[in-house]
Parts: sequence; C-alpha cells; structure tokens
Amino acid sequence: MSDLFTIYIDRLKGAEVEPISGSLAPDFLDCHEQEVQFSSPVFIEGKAYLAEDHLVICLSAKTKVSLLCSICNQMFHMPLELNGCYLTQPLQECRSSLYDFREALREQILLEVPPYAECLGGCLERRSVNAFIKNCDHSDKEKKHFPFACLDDWKEIGENDGRTKK
Repeated sequence: MSDLFTIYIDRLKGAEVEPISGSLAPDFLDCHEQEVQFSSPVFIEGKAYLAEDHLVICLSAKTKVSLLCSICNQMFHMPLELNGCYLTQPLQECRSSLYDFREALREQILLEVPPYAECLGGCLERRSVNAFIKNCDHSDKEKKHFPFACLDDWKEIGENDGRTKK
C-alpha cells in the first residue's frame, strides 16, 4: 500500500489537517483499454481532515491521457485535470484507523475522461465527415410535434378529477 494513498485517521483528531502531495505512476488507474491510455504520472495535491463524523479529503489531480479521436481514429494526448474534488467517508464505515483513498481517486479520474474526444484544436478530418452529417433546419416549427404543449391550456379548479379546460 502506498503511503500517499493512506490517511491516518487518528492523526486528524483535534481539528488537524493532513496535507496530501505527490506524484504517482499511472498504474494505480488500472486502465488497460486501447482507446484510453494513461502513461504520464498523476500529480495530486490536497488535504484530509475530519468534519464531525466524516473523513473529508479534498483533492486536485493532473495527468495526461491518450485518446482515440472520434473523427479520424488517431491517438492524441490531452491534459486531464480534477479540481476541487471532495471525497467523504463516514467514520463508522472505516474498518480501521487507516483509510486508503486509492479506489475513490481512481474512480473520480476515470469519470473525467470524456466519452467522445476530438483532436485538440479540432480534427482536420472533420471537413470530409461533414458531408455525411444531416443538417437539421430548426426554423420550421409547424412540422415539429410538441406532445405537452396543451398542458398550458388546463388549470385546476377542484371539480371531479380536478381539471377543466380554460
């Protein structure tokens, strides 16, 4: 277990704050996908403290992720930042006086990876793809169906089922 991931809860009693700072190899992210790859170190900074009956960890993390462009299918690198992330854990759910926040941090970083990504600065292949994308004309409202538009015509008056038409 890495010391950087370990919070000693006993040391936080009495309004103490434990600083968290360091860099980690991206291995703890345990991401073995072809479309998403982490090869840069993960820099984390933050603090841990107790708030009544909860352990609170406030973190910021920075790294780089390699993704497949959704347009050209080529790998590109983009920065990935997690700012002001709060992780909380009720003290009664902590099994010992040590808390390992590795899994919680891993989950938060992976949630920041965008589901669809495009080369930074815009993919150059987008022009060739635009010919296959349907251009919707939003100016013709008469062809559109608004199923709940008639709800404005009803008001409650308390009779029978509580509704009558204006």
